[in-house]
Order: sequence, then C-alpha cells, then structure tokens
Amino acid sequence: MNEKRETSREKRKGSQPFLWLILVAICIFLLIQRFGFRFVGNVVIALLGLGLVIFIHELGHFILAKLTGMKVEGFSFGFPPTFLGIKRTEKGLRIRILPMFFRKRKERIDGQKADEQKQEIEEQEDVEEEGGLSFIFGRPGKAGETEYRLSLIPFGGYVKIFGQEDIGKVKYSDDPRSYPNKPVSFRMMVIGAGVFFNAILTVVLSIIVFSIGINLVPPVIGGVLPGSPAAKAGLKGGDEVLAVAGQSYNLEFSDVAMLAAVSGRDKPVDLKIRHEDGSVEDYTIVPQESDDGMGPIRQLGIKSASTLKIARLRDDDAKRLASETGLKSDDRVVAVNGKEVKNHWQLEEIISNTFKPYVTLTAERIVKTKQEDGSISERKEFVKSREIRLSLSDGQKNPVEAGIYSLVPRMRIAGRSSLVAGPVQKGDIIVGVADVCDPNYGQFRRIVEEYENQELPLTVLRKDVNNIEKPVTITAYPRELNGRIVIGVFIEPDFNNLVIAGTIADRGGKKLIDIPSGARITSVGGVGVRSFYDFAREMKNNLNRDALIKWQDRGGKQGEAVFGSELWDDVVPVESIPISSIPFEQMQRLYKAEGILDAVKMGYNRALGFIRIGYATIVLAVQGQVSPKSFMGPIGLVTFGYQIVTHSSKLYYLYIIGMISALIGAANTIPLLPFDGGHFVFLIIEKIKGSPVSERIQTSFSTAGLVLLLALAIYITFNDVLRIKMFV
Repeated sequence: MNEKRETSREKRKGSQPFLWLILVAICIFLLIQRFGFRFVGNVVIALLGLGLVIFIHELGHFILAKLTGMKVEGFSFGFPPTFLGIKRTEKGLRIRILPMFFRKRKERIDGQKADEQKQEIEEQEDVEEEGGLSFIFGRPGKAGETEYRLSLIPFGGYVKIFGQEDIGKVKYSDDPRSYPNKPVSFRMMVIGAGVFFNAILTVVLSIIVFSIGINLVPPVIGGVLPGSPAAKAGLKGGDEVLAVAGQSYNLEFSDVAMLAAVSGRDKPVDLKIRHEDGSVEDYTIVPQESDDGMGPIRQLGIKSASTLKIARLRDDDAKRLASETGLKSDDRVVAVNGKEVKNHWQLEEIISNTFKPYVTLTAERIVKTKQEDGSISERKEFVKSREIRLSLSDGQKNPVEAGIYSLVPRMRIAGRSSLVAGPVQKGDIIVGVADVCDPNYGQFRRIVEEYENQELPLTVLRKDVNNIEKPVTITAYPRELNGRIVIGVFIEPDFNNLVIAGTIADRGGKKLIDIPSGARITSVGGVGVRSFYDFAREMKNNLNRDALIKWQDRGGKQGEAVFGSELWDDVVPVESIPISSIPFEQMQRLYKAEGILDAVKMGYNRALGFIRIGYATIVLAVQGQVSPKSFMGPIGLVTFGYQIVTHSSKLYYLYIIGMISALIGAANTIPLLPFDGGHFVFLIIEKIKGSPVSERIQTSFSTAGLVLLLALAIYITFNDVLRIKMFV
C-alpha cells in the first residue's frame, strides 16, 4: 500500500512541471493573440538584454572560480528548469534533456541492506537528477566536475560553486577545492569578478556602439523651465554645455541631467556654457529637487533640444495631431504667426511670449506624387496650421489652483460626461456652486464632495444666440468614481475674461495681493487689460518692479492693489504654451570614433561615467537623498527596455544595456548580504581577524539582509507596476 501511495505521489510530482509548461504556453499564446507578435518579440528582446547582463555577471564568478582552482558543480545559461545539461563522466559525455520533466524512477532500498551498501548508493549520483532522457556517448575518460546547462528561462544565468551559498551559512567540507577552503584573496577575486565583468561588458558594448556610430542627444539646451535654477541663472535655449561637474569629454545631454541628479542636496554643480554667439561662460548652479512621477529628483530645469521637424507618429496620434492642428508627421515648421524661425528654441520663445488665445504655424511639407511611368516626384508646399490654442502656465501647477501671478481665474467647462444631469455645455463659465459665488478650485472640490449623491445647483454664464453672456442654473449629481467624488465635467481656466475667483497666498500663508473674488481687473501699470493673456503680458513687462493693479467688483466699486517688487521671489514668470502637444523630433548628433583606439577611449570613458553615476546614486540613497521610488526592479528595467526596443534603434538598445550593466554592477557592491558587496565585507573581516565570521553571525546578517531586500523589492516592484502605463 505504501509503495502504491509513493508511486502515486511521484507521478503527481512528475506531472507538475508539464502543467506549468502548458500554463506558460497558454499565457504566451494569449499575449500574442492580444498584443501581436511584435509586442511579444520586443518583450523577449528586452528580457534577453537584461538576461545578458546577469549572465555576464555570473560568468565572471565562474571563470575566476575555475582559475583559482575551486570546484564548480554547475554553470547555466538561463534559469531553471534545465533544458539541456552536458557533463563529462568516466563513461563518456553525459547528456540530460529536460530532467525536471522526464525523471528516472528511484529504486527503493531494502531496509535490511548493509549500511555500507546504503552509503555506496548515497554517494552515487542522484538518479532523479540524472533524468529520464539521459544518455552517454563518446569515449570513457576522466570525469569532470561541472555540468554546463542550457535552461528554459534564457534571461540570465547562475553558477554553483561547491561550498558557497549566497544566503545562509557557508557549507564547510574537507575538500580542498571547496569555496571556504580557498585563501581569502582567491574568494575575494571570485566575489569581485561579477562586478568586474559587468564593467567589462559596458566597455565592450560602448566600444562597439561608438565604432559603428550612434546618434545621441547633444548637450544643447532646448529651453529652460520658468522659475527653475537654470532660468534664474540666465541660461537660454541654444546654449551648449561644454563641461558639467568637471566632465567634458564626449558629453551628451543625459550626462548633464544625471550628474545634476546625483549632485547631493544643496550641492552646486559647475557648468561651462557656450552661448549662441560663441562666447563661453562659467556657471555654478544648485539643482532644485522636484518630483517627475518617479520620485524626488534634483534638476537644473533644462530641456533637451528639438528640431523643427514633426516626429513620426503612430496612426492614432497622427490623426489626432491632424484634426487638432492640421499638421502631419515630417512637416517642418518655418514660421510662427508669419515670423520666420530657424530653430526650435526660437519657436518656443516666440510662442511663450505670444500672450494671445491662439497662434498659427506655417510648415514646409514634402508632397509625393506618383507619375504615370511609376516614378515618384516630390515638391515642396507651405501649409498653415489651424489656430492652435494657447494656455498660460508657470510650468508648475494648474492655473485654476496656483493662479496667474497669484490671481486665480474662474473655471470654464472644457467637456462633460454622462454623469452631469443638467444641460451643461462646453464653454460654460462656473460662477456659482451651491451658495458660493465665483468659487475657486478648492471651494468647488469641497462642495462637490459634500453633495455626494445629492442635487447640486450650478450657476454658469452661457452665451445666447446674440453672443451675450447670461446666467443659467443647472443641476448636477456628484457621484463616486475611482475613489473620487465627481460630477463628470472637465474644467479649464477661463483666460478670456479677466474676472478672478480669488487670490492665493505665499508660503507663509499671507496673500500676496488682496483683491476680492468676482472682481474684474481693468489695468496693470496704467495699461488697460481685458483678458488673462493681457494681464500676463503686462505683468511680465513689469518684471521685478512694483505693478499697480486696478480692479472693479461686481457692485461697480473700484479699487487698486500693488504687486510689490519684493513679491517676485514668490512667483514664477508665466508663459504661453500650446494646449495641443506637437511632438517635434529630438536634435541628435553622431557620436562616432575615428579609429579603434578612439573607440576604446570613448567606450572606456562612457563606461566610467555610468559607473560613477551608479556609485553616486547608491551613496545618496544610503544618505537618504534619493527616494527608492527612483529605482527600477526587473519589471521596470524590462518595461524600460521594451520602450527602447520599440521606439529606438537596436544599436541604441545595446548602448542602454551597457548602461544597465554598469548600474547593476554598481548595485552589487552594496555592503549587504546577499549582494556581492556583503560577501566582500565578511571576507575583509575574515582577513583582518584571521578566521571566518561565526556561522551564527553570518546567518543572522543573511536573514536580515534578505528581509530588507525582499521588502525593498516589493516596494520597487509596486512602483514599477505603477509606472508601466507611463512607459508603454
């Protein structure tokens, strides 16, 4: 009976791998059905890239273990289960195929057999590990010690050194070739080899990339964010960074951004800037910490440079762009409101200072026509875009919350959903909610939440057939949607009418200027104004000076307020920006070595730069100056890799794999088990004290490190999942 039960258990256990294999096959089939072969193929390429980095790391451990005479039990390309295993035995070359799926049944041992016979059987190779599909060919000879494996999950690798464990106590043995019996110096070389090989991979990939030549974004400033450190320092679009933080060789734009990010809190960054007129000037700028959705990060506030050519878009995006602007992919913008532009930062500067509701672009378009003989002819034509709506922004918060120079515009309906019961229309201006007149955004949200599942009266201004604005009362029904109480309207600032919903306060809670809600602004600095566009223009004309603002309330009472020169430090200059995003191609520059020696130099310096940034990031993270939200785990790296594979060249993907290799190598130096750095620390202690650290202490530190690593991995994975929509 017991034999039957054991046989049944073995059959069930043997069938489990097949069930998992079938499940994986079904998942792959469903992914292909849902997203197509291209999506799945790009994901696989991204996984292989990350797997290459891991495999090279393990290859370093393997080669140094062999060179130092350690016994290596197994070395695999990919992660289990094993697909193919090859090992030299005394009988010949042993081949195992899918040993986890095809198992050799164990022979039961009679309890009456002699102890020495049991010992002999136990010392023999485990027949289950040998596998059911196992055979030997070739001539007999000396048995080897290492099985070389090709595993079914080809996204990494591992090495099994006899006596060495990543987690838990070291397994001691009398075998002189076991890991713990080798000199400390040999073990240090084996542990450090993984990081060293990651650095070598970065150098090799960089050499290949620069030998072929790769287009990268040059360190040219395409624009500066309002109120940013770069803007306050006086940097402008068209400036080129010649050196940053002491580095000047082979710079690209990402170097500037990353070196600013790892500069340290309140630490200045030195830059050498060449202006468009050819003059060179030195700057010292302290990066400002801001949250870009991936956690707090220090930034200078500069944007990479773009060209005037509209980027190639997917079909849906191309249709949206054409319907909103009348422009197409590959169009090249040549003028703004009839004024010629020669580069993208000039275009942005003109638009940012166009304080009007609309702007019109002129673009050069290449029209291709098929001739009767089958040839394709090309001709240039100039097309005008539709009127492109402009918004006002300080580059930070929504104006309905943050205001325009502390004045908060009223809210206008930009769109609606079926949740609104009343006849709300696009363009309606909200002038009342419940019993509050001219509400600001905070008041509006508070009242909507208070009226959940109740009738909420809204008063709006709406133009009649004679284009005269009249108040209309409608009814809304606030409902809960995705954890938020909403009435189903999309709101935007009412920039066309210079009537305010209130003013905002400075950091200390004091209002910058005191003007009642519902008041209409009539002039700024003696110049009449009618819209927020006029107001923003005149405020910018009075930059850093006292600005006299006159207003009139709903009852006709007039008043005035002074926006003092000392208040400019509390606000960010406002600019005009297009509401419809127009994607322009990034400016690129060819980075190509002139020969093999130059390629080696470029590759070495690029790898060194990646490694420095990796180590600096780790140091800042330990100091609490870098948020864990900024890090990526396997899901984040694969998602990022997928994005690169999908939208960039394969050569650029190699370049990114080199960067990831350097960063993973740097991460492995963290002095915490089970990282290589943790093992290295214990080896240093052993070298100093002359004996290994006690097994109890090793186990305690391994357990603590594993718990901390698992907690961090869960947190990072959670953030990776949240970021997937942002990347894909």
